[in-house]
Amino acid sequence: MLYSDIFEIRGRNWRLKIYPKGNNEGKGECLSIYLEVPLSSICLPDGWSRNVKCILSVINQIDSAKTVKRESDIEFTATSSGRGYAKMLSSDRLNSADEGFLVNDTIIVEVDITQPTLEEGDTFAKFHTLFGGIQNLLKENTSEEISHAKKVLNECFSLNFANVMQTRRKIELKNAFSTMCHVFADTKKVAVEVTKFVADFDQCCEQYVAAQEDLEEAKEKENLIGELKTSLKQLYDVLIPVLDRAKEIEREIAKLERKLGERKAMKVQVKDDLEGLAGRASCSKQALIDAEQEMKLFMPKKEQAQTMIDDIEKSWKSFKSLSSRVLQYTF
Repeated sequence: MLYSDIFEIRGRNWRLKIYPKGNNEGKGECLSIYLEVPLSSICLPDGWSRNVKCILSVINQIDSAKTVKRESDIEFTATSSGRGYAKMLSSDRLNSADEGFLVNDTIIVEVDITQPTLEEGDTFAKFHTLFGGIQNLLKENTSEEISHAKKVLNECFSLNFANVMQTRRKIELKNAFSTMCHVFADTKKVAVEVTKFVADFDQCCEQYVAAQEDLEEAKEKENLIGELKTSLKQLYDVLIPVLDRAKEIEREIAKLERKLGERKAMKVQVKDDLEGLAGRASCSKQALIDAEQEMKLFMPKKEQAQTMIDDIEKSWKSFKSLSSRVLQYTF
């Protein structure tokens, strides 16, 4: 629910009350707009009424020909000071970018109020105003009530608004203003200011409560941030030694990897040496096999040669023996 600023037409204060999401039968489906006389139950005399012709318009900011208007004759009274339309404009049309009612998050609402003249309407209107003023003076606002109202106002004025809300003196303060409204009636400027303040008082209190809730939520968020920072610092303090250990392990791994690289290089060299030796061994083995095979084939010849040598040695031995006897013979 939103309120416009109080404005004056034909000597009377008015304001608009708007429900962006609808009210009563228009709730959730339409924009609801009402024209009201602010603070009527406080500053208007009993029996006061006023018939006016009212035109409420929601301006189409793209095509003025599509502006939505509602016109009606409305009777305002001291006890029924608000009249309007629960289904002023459907939410679909309002929120549609193509319709032209909502532009840059702004809608424009106009009100035109016409009031019958004394000849056209109530011939005794000026007397009603006079008698209404007398009636206000004759109301049951005794000096005792006024004194109490002054006391309440003085006590509340000695406090800031937060303390007024905390001590739950909202209703008491509003009642005190209601009592004093008639005292301020002769001072137009003060009366207007008091009327405006009291008219906006409920909304102000609602806004204050909402603001307090926002501040409390902000405080909770700030506390949460503080807790998270503390927790993060604790984690950081734990993280640093772990990070140092990780770096140390990385250095150890690098050292081991270098050694592993050296060992791998040595392994390659040893493998090459083994392959060279294996090649030579294979060749030697094959040469041995070939030599043994050849020797096997050569054995008969070896045996013949040995026999030949044995025979020659034997012959030579015999020859030597014979020669010895010859040498010993004397010619």
